[in-house]
Amino acid sequence: MQHKALFDQLTVAAAELRAGRCDARAFAQTVADAAPVIASLPPAYERAMSNIVTRLESAAMFGGESCSFSHTELYDALDVWFSKAAEKLELSAVR
Repeated sequence: MQHKALFDQLTVAAAELRAGRCDARAFAQTVADAAPVIASLPPAYERAMSNIVTRLESAAMFGGESCSFSHTELYDALDVWFSKAAEKLELSAVR
């Protein structure tokens, strides 16, 4: 599958997660399925996404807001990740 299609699937899954129509485990699977597009980005992007997914899964195990982070903060981190990743992918497509 093309990187754009994988990235689009990942974006939809993040929106579904934020809306409560997708759980952390399903989002983590979508991230795993999108490994080719994530691997095409600089290594810091993969580390950042892995960190976010780990925290999402931990928050799900504890059933909601944790004292160390909130879902809102994690969703905001995802928004930043997608914004920066989209810029990187667009730049690499132009070259």
